Amino acid sequence: MSIGKLILYTGDTSPAPPAIELLTQSLQELELIGHPIDSEANSFLPGDSFLQLISFVGCSPNICLTPQTESDFSSVTIRGPFLQPQLIWDRNCRPPRCPGCNKPIPDWEKSFNGSTLNCMRCGTESEAGDINWGRYAGYGRMFIEINNVFPGEATPVDLLFNRLKGETGVEWRYFFTGHN
Repeated sequence: MSIGKLILYTGDTSPAPPAIELLTQSLQELELIGHPIDSEANSFLPGDSFLQLISFVGCSPNICLTPQTESDFSSVTIRGPFLQPQLIWDRNCRPPRCPGCNKPIPDWEKSFNGSTLNCMRCGTESEAGDINWGRYAGYGRMFIEINNVFPGEATPVDLLFNRLKGETGVEWRYFFTGHN
């Protein structure tokens, strides 16, 4: 069982995301990812610079970089590119804040139609990409999942974000999901 994920995603949903092969090559050159994991498509072992590109915090983070069992080690999975932006979140997602009134939108799942969200308080209709999801969800066309990371325990470093922006032409953001 995974303890959670750190997920990087494209912040701008309008331009076409890069081909997965180009992103994979860039991540290999950066050494964020290493060898492919045979059991899952687009999944990789951590590369030699993994710990320099993902900063772990806390008194004793548990980071396993080599497989001991099927689910106890950190790995990287690339998801996408998707034709339409996707919202990824989990049961720990806090209500997002409305861009109009800046108040939390309770029961947001009921008013989300896949691309827009209506605030029941002020009536503002917002594109999902304009919503402040905090560090609990992300809306994009491409995702890089850092698996087996406890939520809040890791942060991507600026070098990784700068390289991703240079390769893709868009800003990248990150969030966490909890247990699977």
